[in-house]
Amino acid sequence: MSLLIRTWQPLAAAFLIGLSAQAQFTDDFTDGDFTANPAWSGDDALFTVVPDAIPPNNRLRSNSPGAATYYLSTPSTLAANAQ
Repeated sequence: MSLLIRTWQPLAAAFLIGLSAQAQFTDDFTDGDFTANPAWSGDDALFTVVPDAIPPNNRLRSNSPGAATYYLSTPSTLAANAQ
């Protein structure tokens, strides 16, 4: 088998598997609020939504004063259907 085929096959397989995976959730925070639509919960006092360089999107930014362990999460129906 040529070097090109041996290199190409694993990359193609990883790409196709990645297309079918739905493990991530995205939110562009266009409403400027992470407490609704969808509701995020966790250490919400340590986060804020700030304008992005490309409107109308916004970014979620940490307000933590330094290195710490903090999180936000949101419920997902995709996780309930996982096997």
